[in-house]
Parts: sequence; C-alpha cells; structure tokens
Amino acid sequence: MPTPTLFRKLGLYVDEAFLDPSLCQRLRQNLQVSRSAAGRITVEGDKTAVDETIRRVDRVGLEGAPEEEVRKRLLDRMPALAEHFQVDLGGCQGPEFLRYRVGSFYKGHVDNGASHPVSAGRRVSAVVFLNRQSKEPQEQAFGGGSLVFYGLMKGEQFQKIGLPVDATEGLLVAFPSEVFHEVQPVTHGERMTVVNWFTAKDL
Repeated sequence: MPTPTLFRKLGLYVDEAFLDPSLCQRLRQNLQVSRSAAGRITVEGDKTAVDETIRRVDRVGLEGAPEEEVRKRLLDRMPALAEHFQVDLGGCQGPEFLRYRVGSFYKGHVDNGASHPVSAGRRVSAVVFLNRQSKEPQEQAFGGGSLVFYGLMKGEQFQKIGLPVDATEGLLVAFPSEVFHEVQPVTHGERMTVVNWFTAKDL
C-alpha cells in the first residue's frame, strides 16, 4: 500500500492527524443516527440525479456543532492548501458527510466538471476519514472502499495505474479537483468520510 510519504512526493497534501480520535468518534455516532439520502451525480448542466450504477453512497445531513466544527477546521486549513497547490482559494463547498455501506462505491471521476456551474469552480478537493481501513472485520473499521488515485505519476505508461490510500482515523488527503479518482466497493463495515471542495477566489 502506498505510504503518505509517497503521496506527498507525488504532490498531494496529507495530514495524518487532521481530526483527533474523540471528534472522529463523535462524528461517527452522529452519522449513524442522522437522516440520510442517496448521493447524487451531475447528469446535465446543473441537474443532478441518483444513479447507483455510478455512485452508491448515503449523504448524511449533519447540522449544528459537529458540522460547524469540521467546517471551521477545513477553512482554517485553506491558506496552507492554497500555498501547497499554488492556487488562489476563496471559499468551500461542503463539508458533506458520507456513509458507504457494504457494496457502496463511486466509479472513477473528477470533481470539477467544466460544464457544471457548481463544480466548475472547484480547485482543491479534500477527503477526511473518520474511521480506518482493515483487511479483516474489526470494530469501527471498514474493508475495501479504497480511495484510489490515477495519473499521479508522469508518463503515459503510468496513467492507468491506481494508487490506493491506506485510510486511517482522522487522515486528511487533499488533491487538485481535476485528478481522476474512485472509491472501490466496501466489503465489510461502514466507511465514513467527510468531503469538501475548495473553490477559486474569484467566484
């Protein structure tokens, strides 16, 4: 499994302790009891729809203190991300709280579709893991569900080689929104994450 050091060398922003364990636990508890709806995809212009052949995930509606605390931490990190990726960032879309059950996935995609008025302004995407990944079923862990990046290594021969992230509790991984990535199917447990998209300053 590729290490955080490798992803840093390939240009991504990695913080292995972005959220502390107590906050991760509190967020997981909220995700398990809060209302959810099926995750949507962009289908045309500014229209979205549920298409579980492409994306199968629960989008959980957290409100109040937990959502605001995560949002503040992400906004506080925005200057460091702008400097790291050498882009002018002015705001964010999110955070969104996601729960991937067994069989959930998101096929390969990019986050900044040029034809979509909402996502076109995205410059940096961020994923925060609220629980860890394990090969065998364990409490508060999930199997499968790897976040896999493509095209990080230069050279045509490497474009189809996927690099999976070894998810750990509290880990933040940020990347340019045009990077192609996927979430592989979850095989056991529930994969819980926060996603956020930082937008261009001039929007």
